[in-house]
Amino acid sequence: MRKHLLAAVLLALLAGCGGPLLFADLTIPELAVTLPQQAFPGMAADPSRWCAGQPDCVTTDLTYDLGEQVSVLTRPDVQYELRLTTLAIALDAASAGTDLRGVKSASVEVFPPDGSAPVVVASYTRAASDTATPTSLAVSGDSTLDLSPFVQAGQLHARVSVSYDAPTPPFTADVRATFYLKVKLDYGKTLGL
Repeated sequence: MRKHLLAAVLLALLAGCGGPLLFADLTIPELAVTLPQQAFPGMAADPSRWCAGQPDCVTTDLTYDLGEQVSVLTRPDVQYELRLTTLAIALDAASAGTDLRGVKSASVEVFPPDGSAPVVVASYTRAASDTATPTSLAVSGDSTLDLSPFVQAGQLHARVSVSYDAPTPPFTADVRATFYLKVKLDYGKTLGL
């Protein structure tokens, strides 16, 4: 009888609190994930890599395995916010002698799991006054956009589109993304309450 009374009291408490009774909050202000040696096609690449049939714009697909970095993201009893704060494309040692001065613009899109249209989350446009020969590009992400709906099985799929205005050979680069992550783990669901 006491077990049933205790269970009834627990259920009443859980129903009345408006949220999980047993939970943990975790905030990671800077979750940095680097994809090393990503291949970027140069100008006049294979037409299957062109942006909407434009030979001066090419794409590279990336997958960030966030579940590998923070395993709790693959659990069903978790809610979280994920926001991109920065993304940097830095030439690696294999691209010695190459620079990115021919890159006119770049954009980063993420793909919804339902296959609907991708969403731009970061972009870069070279300033007209910029005559440097850069070996890296850095862009700020749209930190107002929650990327959690775009994550599937702990993975975030993205596409980088790069537009050129000068001949640029293929290159390899390390692509580093920095995210803000806030997680709420519902222990009640984990325990079956």
